[in-house]
Amino acid sequence: RNSKTSLVAAAAVAAPTEQVAFAVDAAPAAPSTAPGIEVALVSLAARPGVLDSVLPKCLTRLGNQPLIGYVLEQLYAGGIKHIVIVIGARGAFIRDEIMALPIARRVVLHFVDLGPAYASGFGRSLLAAGSLLSRPGEHFLLCTPDHIFDASLVQELRTSTQREELDAVALVEENARSVSGALPPTAVHVRFVPLQTAGQWPGYRITQIGTRLDTQLPGQVGIEAGLYRCSPVFFRVLAEMSSAREYLTVADIMATIAASGRLGAAMTAGRRWLALETVEQLESTISSTVGRDGRARFPWQVRTLRAGPLVAPFASARGVETGRALAGDNASRQLVLPLADQKMPSFA
Repeated sequence: RNSKTSLVAAAAVAAPTEQVAFAVDAAPAAPSTAPGIEVALVSLAARPGVLDSVLPKCLTRLGNQPLIGYVLEQLYAGGIKHIVIVIGARGAFIRDEIMALPIARRVVLHFVDLGPAYASGFGRSLLAAGSLLSRPGEHFLLCTPDHIFDASLVQELRTSTQREELDAVALVEENARSVSGALPPTAVHVRFVPLQTAGQWPGYRITQIGTRLDTQLPGQVGIEAGLYRCSPVFFRVLAEMSSAREYLTVADIMATIAASGRLGAAMTAGRRWLALETVEQLESTISSTVGRDGRARFPWQVRTLRAGPLVAPFASARGVETGRALAGDNASRQLVLPLADQKMPSFA
């Protein structure tokens, strides 16, 4: 019925056609231990936008902690152990706020400070991290600071064996309708085509990337999701472009790599991620994820169960024994059980 009512319960009664979504409150997920990339790069030195009017956007509250806290937590859950964070304006304040977060005790954080006067934008800010991440043969993940990902997406990009002919791989959402809120004008689109040799990762190559695409070219169209796997070639291309242009975006850099045929595309394949680039997207995310207790529960932390067999997993006030079918005036309704966890007995 499209109702978004929050309540605390061990079970719920619903009609056969209704659905009840249970939020599974688990302890912080243990990070992925699969071998692969262990370093991620995040820049908080972008030019101020509409969401930076009061606080830096990365510190915008989403429930009981700032946005950047969730971004770093999901990188950690996907197996990242070291995170390089580039800071600029209000950098000292941002660094202190991040270091006070619980995630700061679980990952190694390295800050690159461009100074309070930095104003050259997101793309150029990444150049300062090149000395830390451009060793031959070592790849890293590049994550935008206003997107939160299901940890399985992070894990795939960091652990997959990449095709040798590619210099970078972008995470691509092939279903634009799954993105919450209206897409901003700055949303980056991609055009991609299948790669030969099935069974290798990734399965697609990006032929175009940018806010506008040539509609005459072949291939499928998707949305760049804000997570990349990069080789040191990224910094070489960035350095070359920075010498000729004052302002550039990550999409500009990736367009150069795509023009050489060396930018791959990994599909989200139905796995969820959240973009918080606009006020509308932020408000939509808060309304759909933050409960009355102030905790944010993301789509990948919620399981939806449809009303199933008519059973009672507990003794009711009328004395119905455990496991017996409900009867009488309740016969037209069904009981939906939440997913069992270590805190709740399973009723097989």
